[in-house]
Amino acid sequence: MTRVVDRDRKPLAGVVLCFALWLSSLPVHAQTTSSRSMAAEALFDRALKLVKDGKYAEAVPFLEQSLALDAGVGTRLYLAECYERLGRISSAWAMFREAASTAAAQGQTDRARIGTDRAARLESQIPLLTLQVAAGNNMPGFVVSLNGVALPETAWGIAMPVDPGTNQIDARAP
Repeated sequence: MTRVVDRDRKPLAGVVLCFALWLSSLPVHAQTTSSRSMAAEALFDRALKLVKDGKYAEAVPFLEQSLALDAGVGTRLYLAECYERLGRISSAWAMFREAASTAAAQGQTDRARIGTDRAARLESQIPLLTLQVAAGNNMPGFVVSLNGVALPETAWGIAMPVDPGTNQIDARAP
């Protein structure tokens, strides 16, 4: 007895199955995205009330959490404003630049200009820190950290923006 196998139908069945699985995952992804957006919006709204009341330090965690959920230009601009009001000049400068870059990429020219102008206004006030490592100290496994962030060797000897106040520098070797 001879069996005829239709080889053309098997790949098509696989494609149909994959497409069906993909379609079934869409509502879950949409709900997750929607939930993230709603949470980000609620955090942003809470922060905005605090900003309007001049409570910048209290608003920062809400804006940072909102930004982590949904990286909006408005959130960046308000967070930069808070950083500036709190004297965190370098953080404000960096966040205004991020906002300008994101806004420009999204075609939001007014917001891009605001971010660029605000960053430029702060530039002359930015404290800079240069970490020099003596050649004799550079050995395998040697790590220099600034405020808990390990710096690549290429950052040594380069003036880096830091916020005014206390900054922690750690150097470790095996």
